[in-house]
Amino acid sequence: MRTNTLVTVNILSYNRRDELRNTLLKVFEQDYKNIEVIVVDNASIDGSAEMVNAEFPTVKLIRLSKNIGIAGWNEGFKIARGDFVLVLDDDSYPNNNIISQSLNEFSGNSNVGVVAFNIWNISKKMNEISYNPANEMPHFVGCGALIRKTVFESVGYFNELLFLYEHERDFTLRLYEKDYIIKYKNNLVVNHNASYLNRSNKRMKYYFTRNYLIILFIYFSFNKVFLRMIRLIIGRCYSGIKQGGFFSILKGIVSFIILVPELMNLRVPLEESVQKKFGYGSFAGGFHFKEFDWYN
Repeated sequence: MRTNTLVTVNILSYNRRDELRNTLLKVFEQDYKNIEVIVVDNASIDGSAEMVNAEFPTVKLIRLSKNIGIAGWNEGFKIARGDFVLVLDDDSYPNNNIISQSLNEFSGNSNVGVVAFNIWNISKKMNEISYNPANEMPHFVGCGALIRKTVFESVGYFNELLFLYEHERDFTLRLYEKDYIIKYKNNLVVNHNASYLNRSNKRMKYYFTRNYLIILFIYFSFNKVFLRMIRLIIGRCYSGIKQGGFFSILKGIVSFIILVPELMNLRVPLEESVQKKFGYGSFAGGFHFKEFDWYN
């Protein structure tokens, strides 16, 4: 990969001023210097935007008038000038060689759409997700990945309906539908200095339940996933009763049901081969919240 390839760093921020400052400092320590940096601020009220303007004048700042969740990243994607976009959260930052080391993964293979990084939770001293050890993997984590910009032309942006969580899985399904693949590099680390501001288990359980149902409904054939959706609903309710968060889960289910008329117009079942690759939605298990292990 040529060293003059422009890379856009797209950071989404919401009320984490100090974490955002640290992430920006780490970004500018990259050994790869041909970058532009965008911060999309989701209507923060803690002075995050003012800090960026005062301390990082070269950063392109997009100030949103309201919090639109993960769709905020889309505003950065739209104006990105780079051939590749490094996606970061305000509390995640890469090791200083991550761009230079990952660009080569795209060379000679136009099917590589995303290079996914090892997301290391600093406080828990653990990987946040257990990845397939194979180099090609069917998933990535949104707070640390490098995306080929041309992917957005055929795949689209992050699904704004989801608001929070599981946008990566939604995007990944569309990615594989268009014959792109994801490469996972265990040796390339993004450090997640996980801030617990704006996070709660109730909120996570609400969105994970709701968004799993949305993803199953949009992308999979009903005859393949109807029973899985029923098991998911029953399993999550059971888990909520046993482990707590039942009403958050119930709210997520109700929110999904309300969206069904809108989702009917958005249904685009994937090719059979892609549905099979993803186990006909087997990632949406019913009785466990493995997604929360790193948080609890």
